[in-house]
Amino acid sequence: MKTLGWWHDTWALNEERIDEGVFLEDCFRTMQQEREVLLDELKSDPPSLLVSVFTATDSVSHMFFRLLDPTHPRYDAELARKYGDAIERTYVKMDEIVGDVMRTMRPDATLIIVSDHGFHSWRKGFNTNTWLVQNGFMTLKNPGAEEKQYNLDQLFGQGSFFPNTDWTHTQAYALGLGQVYLNLRGREKYGIVEPGPEAERILKALHDQILTVEDPDTHQPVIQNAYLGKEIFHGARMAEAPDLEIDFRDGYRTSWQTSLGAVPSGIVVANLKKWSGDHCASDPSDTQGIFFSNRQFAPAQPSILDIAPTVLNLLSVGPPAPLDGKALALALDSSSHP
Repeated sequence: MKTLGWWHDTWALNEERIDEGVFLEDCFRTMQQEREVLLDELKSDPPSLLVSVFTATDSVSHMFFRLLDPTHPRYDAELARKYGDAIERTYVKMDEIVGDVMRTMRPDATLIIVSDHGFHSWRKGFNTNTWLVQNGFMTLKNPGAEEKQYNLDQLFGQGSFFPNTDWTHTQAYALGLGQVYLNLRGREKYGIVEPGPEAERILKALHDQILTVEDPDTHQPVIQNAYLGKEIFHGARMAEAPDLEIDFRDGYRTSWQTSLGAVPSGIVVANLKKWSGDHCASDPSDTQGIFFSNRQFAPAQPSILDIAPTVLNLLSVGPPAPLDGKALALALDSSSHP
């Protein structure tokens, strides 16, 4: 059985239960099975709309980026000689599948290929909650426990997030991969920060200070941008949105422990896992995905938000509700080019 929610056993490789060869063999076998299903659908009963998702390019990039980056803590020259082309090989196989699809689909069909992100090397993790403690935004019940090095098994096994946090004296906390929340009264169970001027003051101080974080080894900035949630999110669920979204420079990402509410020792720490490439909490400006089509669209700067309205427009279907994106316009010469 595949990993729950994933087609490729990234965690087995990350925990070093399998090796790189087994992982890649499984990835390529899964890609082939996906290819066969997709082509069969196109041949047997071509639908008006067919959506197929291939994730091997993502999974392999997560696990093998270390072998492209000699400065990564888990770079291994011997493994690099053997598997340093793993990402390229995966993209070559994906390109072959795209060719198969273009040869198999109807001549008048439209093909759209899109990814929602690019990739960066992830050499060091940022312990956001530890930074919040050391800068006075979070308080621990037992400060000495801050020095404890949690591992992921302990975190999953202990059954609760933030086991050592003193919420009565905590202004902010980090959870997830780049999200920071104020401990807001009326929203959080033990909230102490008053909405309004007090919250704005704390958020501004947090924003300004976190942008100054430097890597102690290189003295280079760690954070690329810190966006106020109210400036980048909107909609009916705004009350649940993070108050601050941190985007990291190349080589950095939120630590594993931060995503689970831990406060381990150190603020900028080496990433010693084989999961060595990432895009979570990277800035969109330098982590863009791709857009590819056999139809020529009018010059534009497409966003992933534009894909749904574009597809609906091609199918002559009106949107069921207001959409954030806009339909991309076909160019005057918009014939397909198989």
